[in-house]
Amino acid sequence: PVYTSYIHENLNQAWIGTGEGLVIYDFDTNNDEIIQSYNESDFSVFPNPFIISQDGNVRFYKEVGMGISTEINIFDFSMDHVIRLEGGFTSVNTRDWDGRNSRGLLVANGVYFCKLTMNNKDYWTKLVVMN
Repeated sequence: PVYTSYIHENLNQAWIGTGEGLVIYDFDTNNDEIIQSYNESDFSVFPNPFIISQDGNVRFYKEVGMGISTEINIFDFSMDHVIRLEGGFTSVNTRDWDGRNSRGLLVANGVYFCKLTMNNKDYWTKLVVMN
């Protein structure tokens, strides 16, 4: 989805805010660039906040080597367990989640804590969910 857009006349560019990041389209070169605010060396999540009805899936990012076993556990603000995502990350270091708990129901609005366990080490990040 497109959230906002702006035509920067001095630079002859269109700036478009989407669920995947900021798209900058250059009218002079007919090129576009997507800028996303995450760092693959850290454990991060995008988009954040995650609007379930608009964004489809949220993506977790982490540099993960081939064949490394990973597990993501998601907890609500009370630290009640919501879901465990087993299996590896994709070849582009991402893992998607659709916003459903272990019973298949959409989670409620709020802050969630996400823990990645990899190589016997835990990495944490926070996620805001809105319906």
